[in-house]
Amino acid sequence: MLFAGRHVLPHNRLMPRTPDTPQLRGTASQAPPTPHWRRRTVLLSSVGEIVEWFDFMIYLSLVPILARVFFGETHTKAHLFAILGIFAASYLARPHGAIIFGRLGDRFGRKRALIVSALIMTGAKLVEGSLPTYDDIGIAAAMLFIVARLCSGFSLGGEFAGTLVMLFETATPRHRALTTSLASMMAGGGVLLASGLVTGLIALLTAEQMQAWGWRIPFFVGSGVGLIALAFRLWVPETPMYEEVEDEGLQARRPVKEAVKEDKSGAGVAFAMSSFNALSYFLVIAFMPTYLQSFVGMDHVSALTITTLATILSIVVIPISGLVSDNVGRRPVLIATCLAFIVLSVSQYWMLASGQFWLALVGLLVLVVPGASFMAPANTTAMEHLPTRVRYSGFALGYNIGVAIFGGSTPLIAAWLIHRTGWLTAPAAYLVLAAAVMLIVCWRMEETYRIDVS
Repeated sequence: MLFAGRHVLPHNRLMPRTPDTPQLRGTASQAPPTPHWRRRTVLLSSVGEIVEWFDFMIYLSLVPILARVFFGETHTKAHLFAILGIFAASYLARPHGAIIFGRLGDRFGRKRALIVSALIMTGAKLVEGSLPTYDDIGIAAAMLFIVARLCSGFSLGGEFAGTLVMLFETATPRHRALTTSLASMMAGGGVLLASGLVTGLIALLTAEQMQAWGWRIPFFVGSGVGLIALAFRLWVPETPMYEEVEDEGLQARRPVKEAVKEDKSGAGVAFAMSSFNALSYFLVIAFMPTYLQSFVGMDHVSALTITTLATILSIVVIPISGLVSDNVGRRPVLIATCLAFIVLSVSQYWMLASGQFWLALVGLLVLVVPGASFMAPANTTAMEHLPTRVRYSGFALGYNIGVAIFGGSTPLIAAWLIHRTGWLTAPAAYLVLAAAVMLIVCWRMEETYRIDVS
């Protein structure tokens, strides 16, 4: 149970092993997976995360430009809110994608689900970059943009969750969080690629060129990176844990139903962890270029430079927190990050709101440490609460419902809070409140870092 107290689970209670149960493929009659095999599988599995998080950052880095492209030359706060609303709306499609891709991944394999997801995602990026503008067809351009974003959101419903499941089921028992942290590191790589690309385009192109055609380039680049990720995934082997389930014919007939009704504590943990993960990530990294430019008043290049440097630090911190949680437990790391957010958020947002480059940079670098530290142990503990036969569905559904509610809506809520209160530090109050709730959840949650998930 999610709130059963602070006891370490002695074994995977949902998939008990008996003497008659066949050994995991590769552990008995066959040779165990070699370190080279694991490294290759982990790397090939995680590349797709560059595309997903590249997409997030491209969109939020181009908000002021996209507002003019799809709603006309007159750039108003209403148009800014409309573009952020479209971003939020695309997240509503993610739980639907989670249901479809979760069923596909649990019934027919993780690899197949991720290949289909990458195909749709790559096509959606190509369409988004090819759309006509407001000057071409009026408000119909925004309608087409919404449809393309919904398709993109649908494909992402199985993307990050599927990648994490692949990494989790490939990892050695003592390095699960460290291994799954690679997905978040690749995500950081996608953010860096997006920030660097947009910064370079803004430096090389005039404002008129950027609005006329330059905004299309990042979406085309995203589609190209998606094709590379798709090619890599064709070489990814299926996970040994899923192969064991498949060999014994133990696939869930209705994995989503089973995950919700029979293993609801696992889906609940995934929802809780992903909700705060998404909210903190968007308030600390993804929303930051828009916040610094549109609300604080920084120039575009300075805003992206600060965000880029913070992202580099997050890539360094993520595996360290994963390794620490593999050795001391998930709960201590998660609790420490929540406490850090409660103590630091307001003061660091005050520094960000100052509008001074170096002060804002220090403020964000400090705030990104607890944000990055939360990711790896949060994702790993959610998957440790789910059995193999419904892990994809349970994690994808919980993760994407949390992200849909608290991820896509967070930039819009942050902008609304600033507009209503007139305080540039208002988003910090939202972050502190969320961290306080998450602290209670983590305090009462079971420790899972030493359970047997095979």
